[in-house]
Amino acid sequence: MSEQPNNLQANSTSQATWEHAPTTCLPDNPPIMLVYDGLLGICYNRSEDICEIGYHSRAANHHPQIDVIAVRLEGEPRAESLLHLSWNRNEIPWTEFRLRLINPLPEHEAVDFYLPGRDAKTDEGRKDFRWLVDIEELHGNNALEKQPGGFSPRLLIEQGTFYTLALTTDIYQIRPINEQPVSEREIAHLTAANLYCDPQDGKLQLELHNDQEGFTLEWPVQGRQIFVLVQNDCSLEDGKSCNDASDPDTDFELYYDALKPLPAGHKKHQVICRSQPRDPDFSHLNGKIRSALQKGGMIPPGPRVTDRAPCGRTGFGQSYTLSS
Repeated sequence: MSEQPNNLQANSTSQATWEHAPTTCLPDNPPIMLVYDGLLGICYNRSEDICEIGYHSRAANHHPQIDVIAVRLEGEPRAESLLHLSWNRNEIPWTEFRLRLINPLPEHEAVDFYLPGRDAKTDEGRKDFRWLVDIEELHGNNALEKQPGGFSPRLLIEQGTFYTLALTTDIYQIRPINEQPVSEREIAHLTAANLYCDPQDGKLQLELHNDQEGFTLEWPVQGRQIFVLVQNDCSLEDGKSCNDASDPDTDFELYYDALKPLPAGHKKHQVICRSQPRDPDFSHLNGKIRSALQKGGMIPPGPRVTDRAPCGRTGFGQSYTLSS
């Protein structure tokens, strides 16, 4: 990690955020892994003990989708698509998804957040959930009001341990618009949750709901690892990065379009790379994870020009829900 200026809090974490359900336990090789990337909000609904992930529904050039991919446990890690759903942000077919386990392991029946302490120099510290940028932490740990339908659909997760899967290679500045940075650090490039169920009898259920109907899809985990990929990424036809050091209009600012006006005295923030963004290092991911993420288009099979992290998800650490 690069040396930081003395006046910037490169390693600070909010003790009030995400510590409602902390854990320092993160077993490897979960039967199910949820990975999410793009313009998404996340909060912990403490009244229902679930985690919510909401798709930002008001951003042009972004493409919401959800994929379910299986990779067999034996032999070559070949990925198979079980489900692919994508939609136009102006015609949202579903208002809510719900993800749950059949036969979860007793010690992993709820939602929690991996908080060993944020430290870019250790393997455990690089997985701390709090590398995610929390927009409410930037505004005094106040819950921010949402615009009606600003995050739609919402994915509700009943079990899982949430953590950082991959950090950015570069250092990002977090700052109020037109002001000096308040923090410079790596940020989460990919965020994930491990879901633990019986490897023989466990199943993954995905419910889909709108105002008129709902149905449930189900997949057994026996003999394979299942990945749920949640994405809302941008693709600009001219190949320009969604965010670079020369362009102050970062994707992070789009989150304010999904919110009601900020409290008096608060300014919008930016998250900007200090240099031309580079790809993060995925070498620590095993073959099954890389195969699934490549199948879903979340990471490339070869080098990519820019780092999509500024399109990344943001936390709402004080909110109970992402609905208005």
